[in-house]
Amino acid sequence: MIQHLIEKCLVLELSQAECIASLARSARIKPAITLAVWNALEKENPVFFRDYNQKPLSPASRMANRQRRVAAEEECAGKILKCLELWRIS
Repeated sequence: MIQHLIEKCLVLELSQAECIASLARSARIKPAITLAVWNALEKENPVFFRDYNQKPLSPASRMANRQRRVAAEEECAGKILKCLELWRIS
């Protein structure tokens, strides 16, 4: 589940810090857990992350990403909370 959320952060072109903060805020995932999964993904895909981390973003792109992130966080938080409720019931 966390890997899937990190992948959504990558699609939104969030930095590692932005992704960690976003998941902590919207999905209530502890930053240490997100960081551990992020690091595991980096080890599995070093070339992708090297290129991803070197890609510069324009200010307009950053603003658009922030707007998409806020919308995605709101949608994601609702879905995650529903899943968590279902897991607690099971």
